[in-house]
Amino acid sequence: MSLVRPPSLGMTYPGNKAVQAFDGCFQSCARAHNANVSPHQILDFVVASEVLARPFVAPPEIPADRKAVLRKAFDDTMKDPAFLADAKKTMIDINPVSGPEVDDIVASLYATPRDVVQKAMRAIN
Repeated sequence: MSLVRPPSLGMTYPGNKAVQAFDGCFQSCARAHNANVSPHQILDFVVASEVLARPFVAPPEIPADRKAVLRKAFDDTMKDPAFLADAKKTMIDINPVSGPEVDDIVASLYATPRDVVQKAMRAIN
């Protein structure tokens, strides 16, 4: 599963650590091209924090019915015209990631091979 999604251009600026990480990651990916590690694996790992941005979370043991209500409320808010108008007025980009997408991303991060994590850490440090 590929996690690479373009970051919000309104939230990215030259001094941003994410931009520096992308640059380092691209260089690392170029070096990893002939190695056992896929450049896409490194990019997915590094970009995941940008995709997740500021997640809303609940405890893992939350009852399924409550989880469904919270997810629906979040999804409805992300589509609410008044909310979106306020965000536009304050120049805040709204790029929501659904609950199931977040679950998939977190699961993929936990499944990331150690060598990919190490190469990604070298790329962003």
